Amino acid sequence: MAGTALAKSKTIVPGEAEDPETYFGFVRLFVLCRAGDGAISVQRVAEDLAHRGLVVGTRSVAQLVRGLERKGCLAPDESGSGQQRHKVYCATEQGKLAIEHAQGKLRRLLTTLGDKPRQRPRPAA
Repeated sequence: MAGTALAKSKTIVPGEAEDPETYFGFVRLFVLCRAGDGAISVQRVAEDLAHRGLVVGTRSVAQLVRGLERKGCLAPDESGSGQQRHKVYCATEQGKLAIEHAQGKLRRLLTTLGDKPRQRPRPAA
């Protein structure tokens, strides 16, 4: 993870809201879920993430998408015609199973977190 463009974007400060390592897994799950709903493009995913308050560059999204493609979770397809052709991705059966598996784990994790009282981080001395 530390070698990815997403993780290199800035210095990591524990507890910081914009910690890229914290969000990397969420971004991967977001990409898979979006691809499970229909064809996605790298540009559109980056725009959707920015709309939700997480700015991730298209190069980082492309790198993540290629990794999911290598794992067999996404399948590429060409969209458009002529000069407007671009690559889109859809979730494979393996990707859809990964979404279901991750959603179950995330649901259990959030339930566990909801059972614990929230503590604010202590200021550095």
